[in-house]
Amino acid sequence: MEKTRDAISSRFYWPGMEEDIRKWIAQCPECQARRSTLKEKKAYIPIEITEPLELVGMDLVGKLTPTKQGNQYICVMIDYFTKWTEAYPQKSKSAKEVSDCILDFFYKFGAHKRILTDQGKEFVNKINFDLCESLGIKRSLCSPYHPQTNGLVEKMNGTIQR
Repeated sequence: MEKTRDAISSRFYWPGMEEDIRKWIAQCPECQARRSTLKEKKAYIPIEITEPLELVGMDLVGKLTPTKQGNQYICVMIDYFTKWTEAYPQKSKSAKEVSDCILDFFYKFGAHKRILTDQGKEFVNKINFDLCESLGIKRSLCSPYHPQTNGLVEKMNGTIQR
């Protein structure tokens, strides 16, 4: 549907164009032979959060231009309930620096129940696994190549990079 719409809209426009294209594809025998069913996009299921520190999202921004202190990354942590954000400058993507961010957040705000990260090696490693286990923090991982799972942090990353 998207490819057909893009091809047509690059040369033409009319009111109701997208709906007309959708109907045309649904009735086109050749389109139906290639694809047995039209797949509707699945709606995202929002993460339900009921209290502060129930879920904290975490991600890294970078590699950026180094600062005078040598920092090239920003570790972003955000509470999904309050939307409170902390950003920590980092020199590298090391597990040690990431664990320092988790500890700093823990010392400032108390224990969060669950942390959501992507599957980068800076998050998925023995140091951070042991740290979260000792602090009683459950870990959740985003599916590979699906950053929307941690969308709140990804949106904040974009804001920080502007």
